[in-house]
Amino acid sequence: MDTRIWGIIGGLALVLVLLSPFVLGNTKKVERLFEDAEGCYERSEYADALEKYNKSLKESKKHGVKTETIDTDFTARINYRIGRCLKQLDRDNEALECYRLVITGFPESQYTTHSYVDSGDIYYDRGDYEAASKEYKRALETTTDEELNNQIHQRYQQTLMRIEPQNSTSSTEDDASIPEPSAEEIDIPNFVVLTEATYLRFEKHFEEAATQYETFANTNLPVEDAVYALYWAGRCYYKANLFPQSVAAFKRLINDYGYIPNAIEAYHGLAEAYYSCGEREGELSKYQLVINTVEQYEGRNAAKVRAWLERMNEIKQKAIEKLNDGLAALVQQGLEHYRRCELDAATRKAEEALEINPNYSPAHELLSKIKEKEHFEQGLRCLDQNGYNAAIVEFKKVLSINPNSKGAHFNIGVAYFNLHNYTYAENAIHDALAIDPECEEARRLLSEIHESQD
Repeated sequence: MDTRIWGIIGGLALVLVLLSPFVLGNTKKVERLFEDAEGCYERSEYADALEKYNKSLKESKKHGVKTETIDTDFTARINYRIGRCLKQLDRDNEALECYRLVITGFPESQYTTHSYVDSGDIYYDRGDYEAASKEYKRALETTTDEELNNQIHQRYQQTLMRIEPQNSTSSTEDDASIPEPSAEEIDIPNFVVLTEATYLRFEKHFEEAATQYETFANTNLPVEDAVYALYWAGRCYYKANLFPQSVAAFKRLINDYGYIPNAIEAYHGLAEAYYSCGEREGELSKYQLVINTVEQYEGRNAAKVRAWLERMNEIKQKAIEKLNDGLAALVQQGLEHYRRCELDAATRKAEEALEINPNYSPAHELLSKIKEKEHFEQGLRCLDQNGYNAAIVEFKKVLSINPNSKGAHFNIGVAYFNLHNYTYAENAIHDALAIDPECEEARRLLSEIHESQD
């Protein structure tokens, strides 16, 4: 090779040496920029940190830089850090893009979990709890670190508490003010149970959610946490159409914690559950329990809970209508038995109505009619057997129920006439005629009494 060629090669080599800092990467320079960026970040100088992180990232892409000597996950780490700076600078959309770059580009990196968490925090602060819950859930799926897992669980739980199942038919949840448990104060095993319950509720697995809430309620909890768990157990059982279990949960809440300011929400839930029991099972007694439940709460802090009372009174009015229709049907059935002289069956129907509502006057009236008929028929049997004194006793019982019974007055007159007590007989017949002046039987007997007195 001649001298000229060697000269050219030498010149090129010199140029490359001179340009290498600009063309080839410098690992030390990348590390220095990164460390400077980290220092700025630690001092909360996020704008400066962002600038240095970006320079470090740009420099790291040059040929020959060995970033693994800085961090085996260097690219994921620095993109995550850039996202953190953007988030601190309230450039949330750009931050989300950085986190998504880490998640999609480095799914096995430890910074993927943190990117999910930070994305969830951004959505949470925006009030987009559903999106936040999805990010936290994915974060939980990407970490095996127990301490980090517990921290994410707390975020996830608090997010789920703010999400209501869609297509809910009840307006209760929109306005419920049952206090939420403080995640930081719940033991981890219990916290996991509560998280699972709330997740199941969000996913509309209501029966499983209710069972989990009850499990949580059965642990040693502060009052507000126990109230929260029992309330949602009752609501979830209700949504699962397990109305007796819903009743039991709300009754337990009321019996144990009925003194709390927002107990009306439990009373409302109980009234709803009783009403639904009545609708499905056809038990009129459940409608009466609706009425009793609402009336138990009426008058308490009326101004504060007026909206709740309005809802409860709507349920109460529907229950009253159902109850009255049902009780009227029972009494009507009793009257039909009465007309067929099936007095035992008529009595059972009246008593069935009174078991539900002891003050239901048509049922009392039916029982009175039955008693009146029983005494009247017993009086007639006594007359047929010449038991005149016993007959008078029975007919007087009729009059104690119905003073205007013409037949009772007349038959008392008959009994006294047969006992030759004409004065009492005449008085009884006059009472019968006062009720029905046209009664021919009474007039004939009165004539016989006068003839006997002569």
